[in-house]
Formats: sequence, C-alpha cells, structure tokens
Amino acid sequence: MRQTTLLILASGWLTLSAQERITWVLLGPERDAIARTVLSGSEPCPQIVLDGRSSPMRARTPAPAGFPPLCEAAIPPGTRAASVNAQALPLPAASFKRIVVIGDTGCRVRELKPGDSLEDLEIQDCDTDWKFKPIAEAAAARQPDLVIHTGDYVYREGPCPPGKPCQGPHGFQWNTWYTDFFQPANKLLRAAPWIFVRGNHESCEQGGAGWFYLLDPRPYRPASCDTEYSEPYSVKAGGMDFQVLDSSLAEELDAKKKQVAEYARQLRDIGTSKPQGAWLLTHQPFWAFRREAGDSKRNETDSVNDTLQKAWRDSPVSGIDLVLSGHIHIFQVLSFADGRPPQLVVGNSGTEMSRRIKGPFQGRKIARTTVADAGLARKHGFAEMNRRDGGWQLDLHGLKEVELRCLVTGPKLSCAK
Repeated sequence: MRQTTLLILASGWLTLSAQERITWVLLGPERDAIARTVLSGSEPCPQIVLDGRSSPMRARTPAPAGFPPLCEAAIPPGTRAASVNAQALPLPAASFKRIVVIGDTGCRVRELKPGDSLEDLEIQDCDTDWKFKPIAEAAAARQPDLVIHTGDYVYREGPCPPGKPCQGPHGFQWNTWYTDFFQPANKLLRAAPWIFVRGNHESCEQGGAGWFYLLDPRPYRPASCDTEYSEPYSVKAGGMDFQVLDSSLAEELDAKKKQVAEYARQLRDIGTSKPQGAWLLTHQPFWAFRREAGDSKRNETDSVNDTLQKAWRDSPVSGIDLVLSGHIHIFQVLSFADGRPPQLVVGNSGTEMSRRIKGPFQGRKIARTTVADAGLARKHGFAEMNRRDGGWQLDLHGLKEVELRCLVTGPKLSCAK
C-alpha cells in the first residue's frame, strides 16, 4: 500500500508528498477554466503545460494566515491537453452529458459557544459515520464531465473531546480544509472540472478566508469579506449556462427586508443576462422542507428559505430550468404546479443527516404554489445527472445502490425507485 507522507512545517500547515499533491480545475465567470495547485513549503510555482507548451503558474497572494502557497493558471477554451507536475488535468467537455452533484460534505464537530452545555455538542463519528471519501470515490468512478459542490466543506468547528471518534484538526485553517475536504475528495478532484458554491459554513465568521483563497473562482482579494454579499456570476461551459448565487447569509425562517431587497436585486441582475435553460446554483434552497432540531410537535417546519422565496416573488427569473442547492442534509427534489423550475437539494454527501421527515409531498402548499411531484431520501450519497432527450435523468446514488431515479424535463418531474 502506498504510504502518505504528511509533515507539519513551522508555519503550521501540512505539507504533502508528491503522490498526494492537491491540484484541481474549477470553472468561473469567464470562459477560461482555472487550474490550481497547493505547494509544499516555499517551492516556486510550477509550470503548466498546455498543448505541449509550458508557462509559469502565478501565485494567488497573499495567502491567509495558516494556509500554504497556492498557484493558479488559466486554461483557455479549446485546449486539448493540460498538465501540472506531470498530472493530467480534466478539461471541460464540449457538451456536458454526465454531471455529479455533492454537497455538505464535512464531518460534523460543533464548537461549544458561550451558554452551551456539553449536551449541545454535536459530534459525528468521523471514523465510521462520515462517508464522504467513499462517496467521492464512487462519484469519480462514474467518470463525470463536471462536478458541482453545493457548499459547506468544513464542519470541524471545535476541538474533539478526548476519547471521541473525531480526532484531528479543527477550525478553519488549511489543515482542517485538507482533512475535511481536499484529502477525501482528491480522486474526484482529478476526475472532472468543478463548480464550487459558497455555503453558510464559508461565511466570513467561519471558513470565509479559505473559501475566497481556495475555491472562489474570481481574482483574489484578501478584503473580500469587507462586504457582506458577493455578486452572482455565470459559468458558460459544456454547452450549458450555470448561474451561481451566493446565498450563504440568507435567513431561512425570518426574512429581513434588507436581505430580501439585496437578493431580489441579484436575481434581477441574473435576469438581465437573459438565461435560457440555465441552472441556478445556490447553497440554500429556495423551496424545500426541513424539520428543526427539537421539533417534536410537528413533522416539518414551514418551508425554507423565507428570504429567497420573497426575493423570487419580487424578481422571478425566466429561463431557469433547475434550482440546485444543498444546506439541508437529505436529498429532495420538488416540482411545482405553477411551472416554476424544479428544486433539487443535495446536502447528503457526508455530514450528519438532518432529522427525518416524511412524505408524501405531492399536493403540499409551499411559497404560494403546490408541490406537483417530489422525491425524498435520507441516505448518504451523491446525485448523478445524465442528459436524456429533452431533459435529464437524475439518479440518487447511495453507498451501495441507486436509491431514487427521477426524470426532469423542463418544469416537470417524475420519480420512481
């Protein structure tokens, strides 16, 4: 078995062996793909080889405290082959036919806050109950053209109590990002280009520094968290249009006028691009059901997200075929009687599952409409979207089998086991 070498430098971050070097390709608002690689120590940025021609990658600076050097380079459209450190890079296909979707992937170790008791401490068994690595490897084996992560990458907020099955780094520095995301995702990072969505665990109070440095596709600004909201952007690749909306701050059950106005403005901005057949990618779902912790009297809470629902009511966007989100730690897919785009929720790819809710959802009222059809599963896994004539076949993969299969055709949805 190949040995993995991990060293902790005086800087405090993990440095990786050559075999475990983390390199990935992400898609952003321009038509170029972007290659990024994490360095070990103070070595210079490597060369990227594009169709046989070498050029230096550039440093993404300055690195936040507790993070290693990171290098990046654009991969222009039409590039046939690319590599970094002799590792071939996955390039965007001319047409995306198979898309893998994962979300909410880290191992849950909640930080005790002032006033909390030990009973409030949520600890997931990171040895046996955290399934992200086998999920990521199973997803890589599907050979996708694209991977979409719906947000929330780092969940190890606080220290693991002695004797509990969650030992390892915590907080929002590189060692935790590596342990909670990059190491278990490494095979999937090598399999396809990615679109990353910002989740509430990447807020500026939590993992925001790592998010803007490691995963945000735009030029790096250390002061990115000086503003509350980041702007939406469009990814056009594989013959598709993905509209990416940062909903990390959206209040779920108690909408504030200021937030509703801001998200309505961002939806109007998306609408000005006149999307056609686009997917709207955003961490918090516009229309979904969940059950609150401690809610013993009702099976479900009111639908979420109140802020986004009111923003959509003020600024509906035409030309959206699907809303794709995470945040709720189960799998849900809903279509609606009024013809608004279906809502897909994939937040079941590693972290502790949300409380159980029961269907059927068909006929249930939500945000001034009615659920026309629905699918629900409370299993760890990932979603796979395969292009079919006029739509997409949606498979929810568990760890052993396909748990649910649906067909999404425009605003229509039909699901079966």
